[in-house]
Amino acid sequence: MGLGFECRDTHFMPAPNEHYTKLYVFQMKEGPKGTKKPYCWGKNEKLYQNLARQKHISDQIGSAIFDAKSHWLLPPDPTGNRKTIAWTQTENPLYIFCVNFDPQNPNALLNNWNLAGDWKCIFSSLHETIQHPPLWSASQPSTRVLQPEECLIFERM
Repeated sequence: MGLGFECRDTHFMPAPNEHYTKLYVFQMKEGPKGTKKPYCWGKNEKLYQNLARQKHISDQIGSAIFDAKSHWLLPPDPTGNRKTIAWTQTENPLYIFCVNFDPQNPNALLNNWNLAGDWKCIFSSLHETIQHPPLWSASQPSTRVLQPEECLIFERM
């Protein structure tokens, strides 16, 4: 998928054809799908940077968990009251993924999961530099707060 597709800007009014990469695949010069000018990259740099960071971490860890089955540590709440989820891999857990879907409120994430070892934070959707201590040590449980709309990835040390 082209990067232009991945990070389209939000358009509250119709944008010119030159803002949509799919039209350049058609290579039509005439008609409503015809393009007249060069492709215009969007101006939503923050969205682009966040997607690029997510793509980078996916490229780093994806092959290690590609075929792994997921194991819910904190499954979705069908009532919608709890807005956090967490999961890892069923066999040989290497990473823990945690997401807070609440757009306004932080949510506590208690590590009452039965996972051995020490886990360190390697990715935050809100912070480029990770300054969080490990989520926990098997010998020292702790609570971590997920900020609104935050996604964290932890790696077994």
